[in-house]
Amino acid sequence: MSDMFKIITSINEAVELFPIIDNPFAPSPFIEQFGNMGNYGSMRFKKISLTDITLWISEYNMTYETVFHAAVDQPILEAHITLNNRMVQSLGKRKSSIFDDREFNVTYAPYMENKVLFPAGGAYTTFDIHPSEKLLERFSVDFPFLNQFLNKKIQQKENVLQLMGHRSFLNFEMENMVRKLLDYISDPFPSKTLITIWAMELLTSFLLRSQNNIYPQYRHHNRHIEALLHAKEIVEWEARTFEDDNLFSSEIGLAEKVGLSIFQLRTGFQRTFGLPINQLRLEIRLQKARLLLSDGKFSVLEVALRTGYQSREGFAKAFKRYYGITPGSVK
Repeated sequence: MSDMFKIITSINEAVELFPIIDNPFAPSPFIEQFGNMGNYGSMRFKKISLTDITLWISEYNMTYETVFHAAVDQPILEAHITLNNRMVQSLGKRKSSIFDDREFNVTYAPYMENKVLFPAGGAYTTFDIHPSEKLLERFSVDFPFLNQFLNKKIQQKENVLQLMGHRSFLNFEMENMVRKLLDYISDPFPSKTLITIWAMELLTSFLLRSQNNIYPQYRHHNRHIEALLHAKEIVEWEARTFEDDNLFSSEIGLAEKVGLSIFQLRTGFQRTFGLPINQLRLEIRLQKARLLLSDGKFSVLEVALRTGYQSREGFAKAFKRYYGITPGSVK
């Protein structure tokens, strides 16, 4: 493991990583695991070696605020995702960046020190895709902006480069793909072919979301556009999924999830999407209600409860205000 990277604690102690074998009776030759435990807590790394692509799953369980320095012996090209908690990371002399839950970027880092601060005790998980340069060159046929990124890598090979200059977050489809991969990799007999297919699909999703014209209708509105789009996705998903309005994220909670202040979230959301957060949530709930009523399988009260309302009367009043008709008149 020492030939891949070296980890040093904040008090300049080397962390030696030892092999981990979960199931000695069914080892997967393309999956390696390493880890260590200490006063700081524990860390565990899983490396999945595929054709033209390598996956890394890193899990940390810290007992207190911890700083690690990782020295990489070779250039790294990766799509990095923070899946659990938030961490502060700096690559070489680059200023520190805070990576929140579900945040990702595609990064090139030459040999240099990677400093990671875990702000508080707790569990942290990251998921990384390391594509080969040849693979990205093949992808560049369909994603021309990759050519610019790869050319910069050649011209500025001593510098850290990031594909996206703005914050970007997984949508729910991408997050589900990552979770599916994580679950399947833990299977006693995982298929290398299937993991490769899913990893390629996920990398393609990254690149689709990274294109400069991904949201042309919003791009000029706000420099926090990715965080605002992430907030909108959360609001839409919760409104479609939850039946209890107590489960919806508060504005404070939503702002924390996407890394914005309350003011940035409120004003940016209204300016970008043309309506406040609560109005968007209300409209999605009422649209869901109309579909349920049209289906004819549920009473008005049942639909009210399934869309987060506590009473038939409150639901009927909101429904009529929005659609101009009573719920009972929907066929």
